[in-house]
Amino acid sequence: MREATAAVSTIQKQALKDLAECKVQITEDFKKDKKRQTEILTQLGYLANHKEAQKGDQEALITLLFQFKKNLTPALQTEIVTKGTALTLLNSITAYADNLKNADITQENFKRTRKTITAAALTEFNEIYDTIISISKIAGKFFKDQPHMKDQFTFTKVASVLNANSKQTPTPPKPNP
Repeated sequence: MREATAAVSTIQKQALKDLAECKVQITEDFKKDKKRQTEILTQLGYLANHKEAQKGDQEALITLLFQFKKNLTPALQTEIVTKGTALTLLNSITAYADNLKNADITQENFKRTRKTITAAALTEFNEIYDTIISISKIAGKFFKDQPHMKDQFTFTKVASVLNANSKQTPTPPKPNP
């Protein structure tokens, strides 16, 4: 799932960068014809979705990309390219639509297949927790004069060590002879 999320983020980041570059290019290329500039930006989905997409709204970005792809007709493409926008930029933006949609679907599938904790498992976890807390309290009293041993049975300290060394298996304390 992390890989799918990273793929979505990478595509989003690049798509937003290219969309912003394209918008600036269109805005500047058509600045003498404000009416046509607005028509093109509206037709390509900028006015309806670009601000929300820039705020991180994934659905707005997908909508923008598909509207851009759908409405970038050969005639419009020629008009935009003739004014100065690179054809490769337009092609890249249209390719993002399918790439992001596919990455989004993959990410959503992973979200649905994540393991969920059932009520029975939650009850079991709570029972284990209660047992561990009881053992910790008893050991804390038993080792009250041995701080180094007492720390090995303090729940918060054990939990922080486990979190810090999550890739290592903690060794149990050695009993005193």
